[in-house]
Amino acid sequence: MADFLLGAASGGFVQGNSVYDNDRANFLGAYAQDTWKASKRLTVNMGIRWEPFLPEHNINKYASHFDLAQFIAGTKSSVYANAPAGLSFPGDANFPGQSNTASRSTQFEPRIGVIWDPKGNGRTTIRSSYGIFYDTPQLFFFTRFANNPPWGAQISLSNPAGGLSNPFLGYPGGNPFPGLSNINTNSLFPLAGVYVNMPLNTHAPYLQQWNISLQKQVGSDVLLSASYIGNKATHFWTGTELDPAVFIPGSSTNGNTNARRVLNLLNSAQGKYYSTIGQLDDGGNEHYNGLLLSVQKRLSNQISALGNYTLSHCISDPETTELTGPTYMNPASRRQDRGNCSSDRRQIFNLSLVASTPKFSGRTLALLAGGWQFTAIVRAQTGNFSTVTTGVDNAFTGISTLQRPNQLLADVYTAGQPVSQYLNKLAFGSPAPGTLGSVGAFTIQNPGMLQVDMGLSRIFKVRESQSVQFRWDVFNVPNRLNAGAPITALNAGAFGQIQSDINGSSSQAGDPRIMQFALKYKF
Repeated sequence: MADFLLGAASGGFVQGNSVYDNDRANFLGAYAQDTWKASKRLTVNMGIRWEPFLPEHNINKYASHFDLAQFIAGTKSSVYANAPAGLSFPGDANFPGQSNTASRSTQFEPRIGVIWDPKGNGRTTIRSSYGIFYDTPQLFFFTRFANNPPWGAQISLSNPAGGLSNPFLGYPGGNPFPGLSNINTNSLFPLAGVYVNMPLNTHAPYLQQWNISLQKQVGSDVLLSASYIGNKATHFWTGTELDPAVFIPGSSTNGNTNARRVLNLLNSAQGKYYSTIGQLDDGGNEHYNGLLLSVQKRLSNQISALGNYTLSHCISDPETTELTGPTYMNPASRRQDRGNCSSDRRQIFNLSLVASTPKFSGRTLALLAGGWQFTAIVRAQTGNFSTVTTGVDNAFTGISTLQRPNQLLADVYTAGQPVSQYLNKLAFGSPAPGTLGSVGAFTIQNPGMLQVDMGLSRIFKVRESQSVQFRWDVFNVPNRLNAGAPITALNAGAFGQIQSDINGSSSQAGDPRIMQFALKYKF
């Protein structure tokens, strides 16, 4: 805040034109399926779906592609006369229409499911299935392409000398934006432009899912179930930095990041037009394996219950929800950021219960104790995972937000894991200049959660068509703090502290125990 009031641009400065996406996308799918009753005990469901990958297209032709080989060869666009080497646009040779990547028509998705009743009495079943499912990314995933020069004409500067009052002080030609606003075939391209990019033959991500379950009916009102659930995502979309800065011992600073970028070192005359290039990487994958145990008791003897327990593990390459920039620390190694999924929760337990008091023969006992209904909902789960970062560009690659420290101590949590200092700052240290840290991605397990809600109600009959309902509900019965994730930027003064609850509220306490009473007259 002090830097802002003083007009000091602390770190980077980015400016761009107004952006108009005007993206469109088409979807097409066709499928065939059949159910085969192979015998009285065996049923097979089979199907296949055809779902071609039809990438988005921009009706204003705000689409572009960067090719390193063409940059090295000095190849320029025939559409925009002032575009730097390596860029092509709709209208250039081999560009896929108005889309940023080519379509794929041969995407077929088989699936099969089997149900087997081994004894033929309907009390025990074994179910298993397998399927392939292609994904269509949301339209917003591609929104940054309209930011690319010359349309968005976004410029990224490191530590501008003129601060916020004159950020283009020292920039060749001064403030370039008056000349960048008129878009035509002779449009200007800024120095240090910001780009996103994707391969011309991007693979659509797809998911393989499989499961097998055993269901057993016990008595007349209890159903037991045990299931194994697995899936694998292939061609998982991630992102890398295509134009990182190179560390030069003795002469690397945060102020000369753009001068040290790969393209500028290869060809300064053309490379000066580029700064960061967020490159889509379609080579990621993700695995999930889980065991699900459940029990269901149907209403009998005034009690019904449903409970389940999940033990699972999810491992993934770095995730992204839109193409904005790098998602992993080392542009040369996606595997260096492979680890637990950010949403991974190893254990989850759920229980819901409804119990009613029985009917009593005695008038007094029936009046006092009869007709009451008790309800309870219990949810317990282990915490998901966070990543410790340095918060600064130790490696001098221009990727500051993703760099991680070295681990100096085995125990990274403080004794008792208090909210005031969940992580031990002494367990981490910044790596040497020009190097990357040893800490893995998503290795910090956040606090778990326990939520218990209960209710008590009863309906009192006044007349045949009139009644009074009384309700008493209690939320967060144990009055437990369900803490959120700790602050994980090593350069933050509050590193390791938890300053929010599990829902992201800035209040550490979260929801306290809350009771509410209600009385309803029905007529």
